[in-house]
Amino acid sequence: MKLARAFAAAAALFAFSGGVVLAIEPAPAPPGVKLDKHGHGWIMANEKGMTLYTTILDQNPGKSACNDACAKQWPPFAAAADAAPVGDFSVIGRNDGSKQWAYRGKPLYAFAGDVGPGNTYGDEVGQQWNTAVMSIPTPAGVTISKTLLGHVLADGKGLTLYTYEKDSVGKSACDAKCARTWMPVLAPAMADAKGDWSLVARNDGTRQWAYQGKPVYRYSVDVRATETRGEGVDPKWHAAVVEPPPPRPSWVTIQGIDAGEILATAEGLTMYTRNARRGGGGVVGAGPNAPNCGDECAGSPWQPLFAKPDDKPVGNWSIVDRADGNKQWAFRGQPIYTHALDKTPGDTRGIRTGDGRLFGTLMRNGQQMPGTGV
Repeated sequence: MKLARAFAAAAALFAFSGGVVLAIEPAPAPPGVKLDKHGHGWIMANEKGMTLYTTILDQNPGKSACNDACAKQWPPFAAAADAAPVGDFSVIGRNDGSKQWAYRGKPLYAFAGDVGPGNTYGDEVGQQWNTAVMSIPTPAGVTISKTLLGHVLADGKGLTLYTYEKDSVGKSACDAKCARTWMPVLAPAMADAKGDWSLVARNDGTRQWAYQGKPVYRYSVDVRATETRGEGVDPKWHAAVVEPPPPRPSWVTIQGIDAGEILATAEGLTMYTRNARRGGGGVVGAGPNAPNCGDECAGSPWQPLFAKPDDKPVGNWSIVDRADGNKQWAFRGQPIYTHALDKTPGDTRGIRTGDGRLFGTLMRNGQQMPGTGV
């Protein structure tokens, strides 16, 4: 958000190509594909507004590996028999003889666990599925990376890029010693400005990439993709966030444990959801109709996280109806529980009980803790 405010101010001043910032428009898409604009690009949806996904299971371009049970959980985005390719969208044949749309060779699917337009509950399921995105244009060597801070600009290795508040529009204030810690992202000699990307002349004669007028840098301490160690080191340096993460309810807290940071209630009690049992390339048992253990298990220590009458859904957090007439919080369609044995913030005794393998804690990134569940 800080970057967005800085870019908004920069865009008011930054000009080229006749004195205006060029508006970036999405590439052509077939009829029936809706494009929802976000900071990192356009999320794809079908004609009903249901989010589309791709999967790493599809290793061969133009070929779907999701069939039978998988295709029930991840319905293929069907194309008409006479559909013709449009831009980066192509039409592929499926094992059952039907046609399916693909984007840049990756088949497109909906997710049975999404209950309404705009839901992205299938994102990162099993670390195998991702929302289908038509990314914003970036120069060669610059990409978009997903981090705990949201989607950020990154270099070709996925290392996060940063901006500096002391920079003026089209001018870097980071030289000499500063540039050894915050390394300018240099542009090739033949590079040209285009769209939101411009070139900044540095004092040493090199040229640096700038996004919406703000020069971009790498932080020397970041060594792995998605790291954002530079955020908070100096209040004038910020990760180049182009799309913040989905919002959380105000009462959600973050607790640090040995395995990382987990999500908890306002009182610090660990939150759990039923584990999605993986099978056939999809997820079995996921979605809003997953059973409430509080209903099916007499005397169960799994305690539903009830919603208050004035609570409202936000982001991937929804409120589901229970059989007893109460309302329960859910994350990505999965009802949320606490455990009776957890007494203090950071306790995770629920996953150490006999039936703990059926549940998993939620990490800060929204995924279940690795190594838990069936």
